[in-house]
Amino acid sequence: MMLVSAAMPPVFLYHGESDWIVDVDHSRQLRDRLIELKIPVELVETEHGHFSQNLYADAALTRGFDFLDRWMKK
Repeated sequence: MMLVSAAMPPVFLYHGESDWIVDVDHSRQLRDRLIELKIPVELVETEHGHFSQNLYADAALTRGFDFLDRWMKK
């Protein structure tokens, strides 16, 4: 069950495809639901898992900061 509404702010999601704790499909489903509600959303997927993705986060951090910069200025 997803508790989302059209009143939500823009959402940035970051998920490792090899995450063995929470399957990446959860983030994909959330992204798809947010798109249906016309909520700006960006999902960044890495090939790494739950903990190791932090070692390779530079590109995702840049995208996250860009996302915040783009939406926080509005």
